[in-house]
Amino acid sequence: MNFLFNCRWGFVWLLLAVYASVTYVQYNLVVYILPTLVEIFFIQVTLFLFVKFAKLHFSIVRFISVILAFFILLQLQFVQKSGAFITVLSLWNRDSADFINISASSYFPFAVFLVLFLICRPNSGYINKKFTKAVSIGAILSYCGIVYANVQHEPSFSEWRSPLLSIVTTMHNYIEMNRKLDAMKENGSEREKIYNEFKHYTIYPSEGKDEELFSKIPHKPNVVVFFVEGMSANIIDYYGGKYKDLTPNIDQLANSSLVFKNYYNHTAATFRGLRGQLTSTYQYIGGTDSLAKGLDQLSSEQVVLHTLNKLTTLPNILRDEGYNTYFISPHYQGANLNTMLASLGFDRVYTRADDMQFKGSSTEPLSDKALIDFLIKKTKSDKAPFFIGLYNFGTHLTIDSPDIKYKDGRSIALNRFHNLDAQVGRYIKYLKDSGMSKNTIFVLTSDHASFPAPEFTSVIDTPKNYFIDKIPLLMYWEGVQHQVIDAEGKNSVNFAPTLLNVLKIAKAKNYFMGCSLLDNNCHPVANISAYGDSFFITDKHDVYPEFAMPDYLKDQFTQGKEWVWKGYKMTDNTH
Repeated sequence: MNFLFNCRWGFVWLLLAVYASVTYVQYNLVVYILPTLVEIFFIQVTLFLFVKFAKLHFSIVRFISVILAFFILLQLQFVQKSGAFITVLSLWNRDSADFINISASSYFPFAVFLVLFLICRPNSGYINKKFTKAVSIGAILSYCGIVYANVQHEPSFSEWRSPLLSIVTTMHNYIEMNRKLDAMKENGSEREKIYNEFKHYTIYPSEGKDEELFSKIPHKPNVVVFFVEGMSANIIDYYGGKYKDLTPNIDQLANSSLVFKNYYNHTAATFRGLRGQLTSTYQYIGGTDSLAKGLDQLSSEQVVLHTLNKLTTLPNILRDEGYNTYFISPHYQGANLNTMLASLGFDRVYTRADDMQFKGSSTEPLSDKALIDFLIKKTKSDKAPFFIGLYNFGTHLTIDSPDIKYKDGRSIALNRFHNLDAQVGRYIKYLKDSGMSKNTIFVLTSDHASFPAPEFTSVIDTPKNYFIDKIPLLMYWEGVQHQVIDAEGKNSVNFAPTLLNVLKIAKAKNYFMGCSLLDNNCHPVANISAYGDSFFITDKHDVYPEFAMPDYLKDQFTQGKEWVWKGYKMTDNTH
């Protein structure tokens, strides 16, 4: 007890620095330690100078200390919940469960440090003036370096963040972002008309015609959706692939699932594909372009400006239905794809940095094996009901499998898809062995079709070299009646409403451009595929580009193309 009454604030700040350092080590953020130590040292030196030389009253210094410590602790609590400091997107999605739900144990550090600052006293006593001057100059110069790092947007400075300065820069960016968005809205009367044109409160007509098909689905099941990177349907034997032993696990899964055939990607590539499927819309801007204005070529702040809008997303709707919503990305934490995904309203986007097997700041994506290992871990630990979206990188063009090879291993294209199949098989086995399959729907689809590069077309039959092709869509749950539904050329813009149809969620405000594949009255856009200025129409047999359009499809194509251009204006804030 005597210790408490004799302790000094220097000890309290030191204890806070230790607590912060332990938190960073625990969450694989050791690069935050030095900036935080410098910031805390600067605060302590500054407050001491105010007390010693400016004769600032102890009560004022105590109040300042408590406020500053509160914000540092707030950042540390956010690190423990999200693996990073508070971000602009966190503020934008501040109504999400992950932002506002704080467990009772999370208040304990706040209470401890509040008591310590109230009981302990400022440092006092004789201090050598030369020593004080040297320490003060050192603290100021060191902190100036941290300030410089915090106001830079270059990737090389992205990890040099301190808690308080990060809050200041984040709030500045958040206010600036809102100012720019408000300016866009003032000139957005045409856009508002388009929003109103697409606004709906019904997702699919709920006549109950599919009640028997979905009768074995429990109330609010967990949902796991695997968006496989660049996987056309003709890779899979079940969908007519020529290699009988290339995807045995997916073939077995398809034979006990609800399967959609003659189903196409509505856009390409990954940025458009993921955002488009999760919002049931079309995106004009993709990941990269020749003008270096693609979402993967911009700063994270510019990505936010492009993508944040009033669109209703699949995770938004599911969160309103009581789901915890997550996405697992294989990329490093600062990747623009993760920023785009976070703008869709997920409670949390997990990245490579969240997998504790991988240390350091490497930008190498997780392998498919490591990704499935992480998915299994999250499936075990996440609170039900949950929705988990998953995207891999191991099947991307030019990637060879680091794990399982196909036969002699000479074809890297066949290797990567054979390895993917093995990893999918592992996850399905886990679902069944653990009993999770009783309350989980597993969906396998793709972000887009395989790119028709020579390494792919040399081993997989590809009649036409378009980036639009049939892709897989199969849904598995325990007790599902195996059935094949012909999508008749409809595409992945219809993914979100179809999944909500399976989950029996028929009512929600939305701006979906697609419709459920179980609805026979879809708009003609359901068969239009587009990326940028390239447009296609599809039917159950083929893909038709604009320059080779059959006469009998021209009217439908013209109507659909106009529809997509309106969608472009709705989905991109700067288009």
